Amino acid sequence: MRWEQSSYSIVPDIMDSFDEKIRKLKDVINSAGSLLVSYSGGVDSTVLAVAAKGVLPARMSCALIDSPLVSRSEIREALELAESLSLPCSVIKSDILEDTEFRENGRDRCYICKKKMSGLLLREAEMLGLEHVADGSNISDLTKFRPGFQASEEAGIIHPFIETGMDKEDIRKLARIYRLPVSEKPSYSCLASRVPYGDQLEEEILGEIEASEDFISSLGVGQVRVRKHGGIARIETDPGDFGLIISNSDEISSFLKQNGFRFETLDLDGFVSGSMD
Repeated sequence: MRWEQSSYSIVPDIMDSFDEKIRKLKDVINSAGSLLVSYSGGVDSTVLAVAAKGVLPARMSCALIDSPLVSRSEIREALELAESLSLPCSVIKSDILEDTEFRENGRDRCYICKKKMSGLLLREAEMLGLEHVADGSNISDLTKFRPGFQASEEAGIIHPFIETGMDKEDIRKLARIYRLPVSEKPSYSCLASRVPYGDQLEEEILGEIEASEDFISSLGVGQVRVRKHGGIARIETDPGDFGLIISNSDEISSFLKQNGFRFETLDLDGFVSGSMD
């Protein structure tokens, strides 16, 4: 997917008419002085990056962490989006799977990963001469199991949306004001979240999951997760897409069998964020 060139601006009268949260967001960003945004191409980090560029045009940058935990399609689309929005963006390679403790996939997996990511981002910010690192965490995240949030707090990562009291719907609303193509983009989580805690994480397994999800998405299915339970693939998607899954069941079954699964199931509860937690 290639994003169309987009023009955007933070227009004071539009922003001021939005609500107090938007004014406070601008103040929080401005008070940082200079900022490196932890960028993924999702709606949260993209809105934060666009807002930061509007407030600190010469004193901000973005950094995208590239690791086997993120699908190649997500990386590609994120970089295309950053280019279309004229967002400066560096790519940081992560060797997280070389961490033995992380590969063991305990319930502290996200904490270990976020601690390493935070270190990489802080080092990048220092190299670029930027004072702070910020991420797109928002108050909707505080109601979920987020051990990685603790690690980012310990590292000193700042969370402008949380400071501003913005939730996911606020961010999507602001994305629509900016006319960003990701305003309705479904949330994405790392590929490790498809594997039950305690099952070893290997690059080959993550690659099989990635390929399976990409194939199902190519059929027109929106939100999709392929959760791995041994040799069983548990497919989660929105109930509205169940018909697409069923009508393409032969093709899906064949593809998933070629990618390490023996059996395939469709979860009748539909997509549930963090269902492995």
